[in-house]
Amino acid sequence: PMRIAGAVDQGLYWSLRAAGASPRTASDYLKAIGAKIDVGTVLRGDRFDLVLERRVSDAGEELPGPLLFAGVTRQGMDPMALVKWRVAGDDQWIDPTGNAVIEEEGLSWPVDAPISANIGMRVHPILRYKRLHGGIDFRTGHGATVYAAADGRVTRSGWNGGAGKQVKLAHAEGVGTSYSHLSRIVVPNGASVNRGDLIGYTGSTGLSTGPHLHYEVTLSGRKVDPHTVKTVRRQLIDPQVLVAAQQRYRSFQQLAPVARPAPLPTS
Repeated sequence: PMRIAGAVDQGLYWSLRAAGASPRTASDYLKAIGAKIDVGTVLRGDRFDLVLERRVSDAGEELPGPLLFAGVTRQGMDPMALVKWRVAGDDQWIDPTGNAVIEEEGLSWPVDAPISANIGMRVHPILRYKRLHGGIDFRTGHGATVYAAADGRVTRSGWNGGAGKQVKLAHAEGVGTSYSHLSRIVVPNGASVNRGDLIGYTGSTGLSTGPHLHYEVTLSGRKVDPHTVKTVRRQLIDPQVLVAAQQRYRSFQQLAPVARPAPLPTS
């Protein structure tokens, strides 16, 4: 296995890439931790830690294998560690530090970017009159990757007036999410998606003053503050599985991180 670790500087994704993670590995890492925490809360100075399998192509080229471990330490908070383990035929992320949490169901942030505006009444920057800003805005550059906040089904995929290019998803329990002002959409209407699946790229389409993601959450059709919608399901892990995962975690912690190699190939 190969261990990559470092401190966050200019965004978590690009810090992972600078430390040697391939685009696929960085995306898999964000998906893993994004199922447990809000990726937007990982800030400059926080630390990331990941272990992946090494693979070699027939031509002798080193390729990134599956992600085996994902950890993050946020300033002023307890570290989070996740070990991949096969449970009942499925790959699951297990917390080896004592919290027997096998899966959390809920919403995760759809993009790795800072929040620039929250839900509430405000003067619209283009229309110049006061109206409800029905979601939150993430400040991004053009073309940042946008992920599904939870498992669901695509109910809109295309142009929607002032929202520009927009994706809407329907989730369980009457929850809906929407992703607006996209530059490109990669999921068709009616498709099923899993939390963390790529659905599009940020842009500035529609009524927008610059590239960003406008993200809304609805509950039974009513707009709600995305910060308040978080449902969690906890399931106890078999004690023997937990002990084995803890042993694997300790072996990963004994690995020396690579010394900032060139990023691995993408395939």
